[in-house]
Amino acid sequence: LDRATRPPTFHLREPVRVLDTRDGTGSGVAAPVGPGGWVDLDVAPATGLPVGEVTSVLVNLTAVGASTPTHLTMWGAGFPEPATSSINVLGGETRANAVVARVGPDGTVRVRNNSGSVHVVVDLFGAWDAGGDAATGLRYDAARLPVRVLDTRTGTGSGAAAPIGPGGSATFDVAAACPQPGAVAAVVNLTGTGAGASTHLTVHAATSPLPGTSNLNLTPGHNVPNGVTSLIGTDGKLA
Repeated sequence: LDRATRPPTFHLREPVRVLDTRDGTGSGVAAPVGPGGWVDLDVAPATGLPVGEVTSVLVNLTAVGASTPTHLTMWGAGFPEPATSSINVLGGETRANAVVARVGPDGTVRVRNNSGSVHVVVDLFGAWDAGGDAATGLRYDAARLPVRVLDTRTGTGSGAAAPIGPGGSATFDVAAACPQPGAVAAVVNLTGTGAGASTHLTVHAATSPLPGTSNLNLTPGHNVPNGVTSLIGTDGKLA
């Protein structure tokens, strides 16, 4: 999010189910998505906006009854597939995640399953239009392709390939990955993996005090993601 004089407007609507592979809603096929398979979903009509004016959508993405550990990736159809995940799920689990996804030029998004078979449910909550005249505001600029800005397993972003210990933190730059300069907030997908004990993670601006809130709760043996919107520090970083 950056400050702009022509901000796209978020249009909140009553929640609507736009995809359910269990009964064929949205896809026309009542069957789980197989390994490496995907579903293209036309989300523009449900937003109430013309196709050419829909730039991004806010949805709740749910993986239902996965046959094996897998992950789902959602992105704008027509763009290259990103090397990121939107939700991770274990075999037999049902798990949901809030996702902001860029919409393809034809108003569709693609949801791809990595392994095994899984049913996919998508509920739409709102959409951003292309913008218009306004004196002030915050504009949402979706990255054309998602980018991984932190991975403590490899040291990406933090410079240290090590898990975060109790009471510890990792500070990482997000401003450089934002589509426009001057970003004041970021929408990210936060994933906790390999927790050694029950814990929680909190994301905040690196130059601000730690708030008394949590963004993600974890238990050992579970990889859990969640969508997070956070202010960015004056140094362009999150912690």
